[in-house]
Amino acid sequence: MVIAADRLGLPALELSHALLRALWSEEKDVTQPEVRIEVANALGLDGEKLGEMEEAPEIMQAWLDSHEEARQRGVFGTPTWIYKDVLYWGQDRLSFLDEALSED
Repeated sequence: MVIAADRLGLPALELSHALLRALWSEEKDVTQPEVRIEVANALGLDGEKLGEMEEAPEIMQAWLDSHEEARQRGVFGTPTWIYKDVLYWGQDRLSFLDEALSED
């Protein structure tokens, strides 16, 4: 859904954060299409359209490519950020990422 939003020029990062919030803070099952649609709709996006786009071959391929890149870089969960080839994962690592960014 996030890739579809990005392809449409919609706020994909905002949607990604909302989905992570739904998962980690609200304990919603974001593997369920209806949950993702609800989250997108709450942001004022067309959740139904984005949900339909998830199944498009080019969206699925982009997801698979992203998944493979993450696997090759050693990502093992979400959220994960990579900065200068260093992995920062989970909320507890944000302060380390902030420190690294501040040094530049």
